[in-house]
Amino acid sequence: MSYDLQYIVAFILVSILFSIVAITTAWLLRPNRPTHEKQQVYECGEETQGLPYIKYNVRFYVVALLYLVFGVELVLVIPWIASYTSYGLFGLFLGLFFLIVLGVGIVYEWRKGDLDWFTYEDVVANQKVKIPSPTIKQVEEEVS
Repeated sequence: MSYDLQYIVAFILVSILFSIVAITTAWLLRPNRPTHEKQQVYECGEETQGLPYIKYNVRFYVVALLYLVFGVELVLVIPWIASYTSYGLFGLFLGLFFLIVLGVGIVYEWRKGDLDWFTYEDVVANQKVKIPSPTIKQVEEEVS
């Protein structure tokens, strides 16, 4: 093992040991007195109305992940645009391959329907009142 590598390994081991000791000490010394107020959900000083735990729609997470993926793409593409000529033809093809893979990914998400905020199933499931077709024809006649 290299002489310099010993310092790095020792530093990592000491930091892991320090973290374990700090967490264990805090766990042993902290007071554990749960009360009814401490178990309540804190909503900025307001009383909770309804259920405090709601299930968010998965589309929020999908949109956030897509934003992260394409935000990182932008961070990687801007320096590539500025310096691809210095890498020659290999740099150009490598960057284009990266863009093609991301393009295929966004087309896949689009075709899969993950970019549509409301899907057909949502519309059908949330349809409260079915309007009979004769009523629609009467309204269309009145309008025209």
